Amino acid sequence: MCLEIHVVDIDIAYYYQLTEHDPYLQDNMVGDSTNSATFNKVCSRTLVSRNFITLVRDGSIANGSLRKPCPEDLLAKFGNVSIQQYGNENTSTCSDTVLDACTDNTLINITYNDTCTNSSDKTLSDLGVYRCIHEITDGSDTYLSIWNDDPGVTNPFSCLVNLC
Repeated sequence: MCLEIHVVDIDIAYYYQLTEHDPYLQDNMVGDSTNSATFNKVCSRTLVSRNFITLVRDGSIANGSLRKPCPEDLLAKFGNVSIQQYGNENTSTCSDTVLDACTDNTLINITYNDTCTNSSDKTLSDLGVYRCIHEITDGSDTYLSIWNDDPGVTNPFSCLVNLC
């Protein structure tokens, strides 16, 4: 398996998985009976900057040491926000829903209008609070790893994309 790892700081690293998926092995690994794997054979996938996977040091969110500012293009208070979940073609808007990354520049706080009762109108956070973790900029687009601050969430990582 081929990984390209980047260390951002003591709390954050990210990596790219550069081995193609093998349908026989059903994994992103290379192998055969003759042990003839070469670097070019193992590291065959073209790096695409938006396909990063974020790692966070255990305990760094709970102890407060991870306080990363959100990207500048998000440092604002947005009103009438439309939320579209991946794979869902329907975008609905809850009037007066606010996305605020300005009050505390390390958090994205989403406040829903009382009329927003449909789960597809909301993000995956019941509290509506996300912590900015790491972003990659590709041209004018920003890809942001965020952490859902809801207690007891089984998968707290999410990604936001700001396409300009």
